[in-house]
Amino acid sequence: SPLFADLRDLPAVLIQAGSEEILHDDALHLARRLTAAGVIVDCRIHKGMWHNFQMFNAWFDEAKQALADIAEFAHELDKT
Repeated sequence: SPLFADLRDLPAVLIQAGSEEILHDDALHLARRLTAAGVIVDCRIHKGMWHNFQMFNAWFDEAKQALADIAEFAHELDKT
């Protein structure tokens, strides 16, 4: 589990989870651990969404936005 790894020196991390996600608490815990390790982290919790909600982008605006956020995050990393 990444929760128990040495997180220092990682590049910026984007975490997306749904509020109904089975791993919701783990996502928040990982975000806290990354921050404590000095890693830039962007943790976004999507209200009412579940595990792997992004794959339902054809039906849910939240999933479409999440995919757009991933693309924007990657694009910004590419600039550095």
